[in-house]
Amino acid sequence: KALYESWNGLCYYTQQKTVSGDDKLKPSIDHKISKFYGYISNIKPSVVGSINNLVVVCKYVNASKGVLTEEQFLKSDRYKRIMDNLHNGIS
Repeated sequence: KALYESWNGLCYYTQQKTVSGDDKLKPSIDHKISKFYGYISNIKPSVVGSINNLVVVCKYVNASKGVLTEEQFLKSDRYKRIMDNLHNGIS
């Protein structure tokens, strides 16, 4: 609840407006450090489960990010393709 109360209605990674009626643009909660990455890297569950590790994103962005960390995702070809598509009018 606290996460949504401070949320601006935009996808954290793309700054694209989320839309509850559109399945691709539906808001979704993402772990910046994924639970999988946290587990294999021995990161404390209290860090991975912290509200500071959670962001609201578009559903299709969350699916594309997968188990990557925020840093890995922002450097990835996946992220570049998403941003290129947005700049070319493709969501």
